[in-house]
Amino acid sequence: MLSAEIKLHVIRPFEQDSNKVKTNIHCQPKSTTMSYAADDLDDGLEYQIDATVDVDEGVSIRPEDSDEEEEQTIIPTERKTENDDNTAKKRKKTNDKFKEKKRLKMEHDMAQKKKVATLNSTELAHHFTALLLKSTDDEATQLDFFTKKDFVDGSNYKEARTLDNFKDFTDKYNKGLSIILATSRVRIGDLYKSLGPKSNAIKIGKGYDSTIRADTKYIIGTVERVLNMKLKENGHEIKSIFLDATYQDQKLHSVLDEAKLCALLKQYEGVKIILY
Repeated sequence: MLSAEIKLHVIRPFEQDSNKVKTNIHCQPKSTTMSYAADDLDDGLEYQIDATVDVDEGVSIRPEDSDEEEEQTIIPTERKTENDDNTAKKRKKTNDKFKEKKRLKMEHDMAQKKKVATLNSTELAHHFTALLLKSTDDEATQLDFFTKKDFVDGSNYKEARTLDNFKDFTDKYNKGLSIILATSRVRIGDLYKSLGPKSNAIKIGKGYDSTIRADTKYIIGTVERVLNMKLKENGHEIKSIFLDATYQDQKLHSVLDEAKLCALLKQYEGVKIILY
């Protein structure tokens, strides 16, 4: 806060002392005095001005033409309120519940898919008919439905369906030239290795020698690749089709999820289907 006291004395030199005019302007309090020359206005009068400006502590007065700029320092402060803490805790709790629910669903779906390979022939017929209807938008007729005669009942195989037991399983159920359907190129390589070098198996796909010889016993490939080969039309008599149904990738995708699986199986209608 600024306050000023200004005393103005006007002295007329040609008048008597009794005629002096004295004007006082008071503003309290005072601390700084500025003085001006007696007759700067050149009007024949003498002026004496005493100006007092009171300045609060910590405030400085500068000339108006000063080039200095005032600097203001702002120190931001952050405060995490109790409400913020509660909101964060609720959000974390919700996220944890969602993750747990998602994990349980994935485990359930994984178990259900693995269970398909152990179903008996009648149950497999119902399952694959449902897949057929889904892939054809319910346009398939009853004549197209799968029956239990289309499947080899592998429910009696009690060993774990792993790569280590794959050769044992195929040796038990294979009756001649067979197709093995897998989900990916990597999985094709795994199945090929598990069968061993003397299994007379070939891999079909880009970069592979897919020549089918007289002693070829297994043709391993994806659904798409096998469809494009048209083995039946080329005179190759297929005895059975093995589905690598137990294996699931990181996204829980298995050969049973292939969109064209039922179309391929119907292309080889009458050939026995075996799930591993």
